[in-house]
Amino acid sequence: MESLGWSIPQIGSMDNLFYLDLSKNSLTGEIPKNVSELKSLILSSNRTYSAGALTVYKNRLEYKQASSLPPSIVLRNNMINGTIPPEVGRWKQLHVLDLSRNNISGIIPNFISDGQLGSFRLVIQ
Repeated sequence: MESLGWSIPQIGSMDNLFYLDLSKNSLTGEIPKNVSELKSLILSSNRTYSAGALTVYKNRLEYKQASSLPPSIVLRNNMINGTIPPEVGRWKQLHVLDLSRNNISGIIPNFISDGQLGSFRLVIQ
């Protein structure tokens, strides 16, 4: 896949699109808001971007609000440092959060072990 190195343009209707793989690009700016219609968003091997509620900026994972995100997010190999924001526990439709091949540290938030998210899988390597 060729490196984009620019912002993703607004994507039209995604009625028949199941997942969007934007891996191995130098994405900047925001991912279009209608990604919430997807089942899975794959943003592996990028560096700085914003998916509305979830932002990777200067190798840190930041969380705002989850209503604009799909239930499966893959952020593998993005050189993310730090902890998992505890606010991610409010994202009730989240089923998969893949943070493997990053530098995640700290305590795993309580929402992961107490069943708040129902069927949920966290991938950290």
